[in-house]
Amino acid sequence: MTKLDLLFSDIKVVSGSMPTSSEITSALIGFRLANPANPETPPIQLYQVVAASLQSGTARSFLVKGVLSEFGVGLFISPDDTLFIPLESGRLLTGTTHYTGVFVIASSREVVNEVTNSISNIYGNKVRIQAVSFILSTIQSITSSVSTILASIASISVIVAFMGIMTSMFTSVYERTREIGVAKAMGYTNTAILLFFLAEAILTGFVGGTIGSAAGVVLSNFLLSLFGGGIRVGGGPGGFGGAPPGVAGQAASTTVSASTLQITPVITPQLILLAILLATAVGALAGLVPAWRASRLTPVEALRHE
Repeated sequence: MTKLDLLFSDIKVVSGSMPTSSEITSALIGFRLANPANPETPPIQLYQVVAASLQSGTARSFLVKGVLSEFGVGLFISPDDTLFIPLESGRLLTGTTHYTGVFVIASSREVVNEVTNSISNIYGNKVRIQAVSFILSTIQSITSSVSTILASIASISVIVAFMGIMTSMFTSVYERTREIGVAKAMGYTNTAILLFFLAEAILTGFVGGTIGSAAGVVLSNFLLSLFGGGIRVGGGPGGFGGAPPGVAGQAASTTVSASTLQITPVITPQLILLAILLATAVGALAGLVPAWRASRLTPVEALRHE
C-alpha cells in the first residue's frame, strides 16, 4: 500500500496511519467510506473492525488503521469508495496467488507506447492492455462528438427562439396598429415607438431565459437525485472488486470494493447569467425588425387599420 501515491496523485492518509505490508489484518479505507454522502449510511470509524467477503462466501476481518483523503473518481478505481488491504491479505482472502491485474507506471509519457508494445510482445493475447493515453484519447473523442451534438442542439434552439419571438412581435405590431396610430397622433416619435416594442422583445427574451435557466437547474438536480448513487462499474455489492494488486511489479494493495462513477452537473452563477444574457440578446435581435416596422407606420395608415 506504500505505492498508492503513485496510482493516485496527492492522496494521503488524513486519519490514523498507513499499514505496513506485514500487518495483514489492517486496512485503509477511502474518504467516502468514512464520510458517506448518504446520511442513512453508517460511516466506518477509525480502528473499527470490518469484514471483507467474496461472492463465494470467504470472508476475513480487518482493522481500519487509516483513512485516506478525498480524491474523486479514479480512472480504474474510485479510491474514495474502496477498502485497501495488503497484498498478502488479498492472497489469503482469495486463496490464490494469481493477479487479476497489474498497474505499470512508465518513467515518462514518451515511453508509454514502447512499454505497451513490450508487454504485448512478451505476453501476446494472454493479457489485455489498457493504456491511460488510449483511454483518454477515446474519452476526448466521445466528448468532442457530444459537444458537437450539444452545440447543434443549442444552435437550433437559438434559431427557434429567434423565429418565435420575431413572429410574436410581428403579431403584436399587427394587432396594435391602431394603438400605434393613436400614440403617434398624440405626439409619440418614431424613436419612442421603436424603443417601446424593442423593450417588449428584450423583456420577452429576459423572462424566457430566466425561466429556462431555472427549469434547467431544477431538472439537473432532479436527475442528480435520481442517480444519486452514481453508476457502479465492476464488481458487486459486498464482492471482491478484482482490482489490480500491484504497481510496476511490486505489491501495493488489494481492493474489495466496486468502483462508482459519480456525475455532477456544473451549474455556476456565471453560466446562468450567460444563458440569461444570451436569451435577452436573442430577444433584442428578434424584435428589432418588428419594432422598426412599427415605428415607420404613419398615423393616418395606422388609424385606418381595422
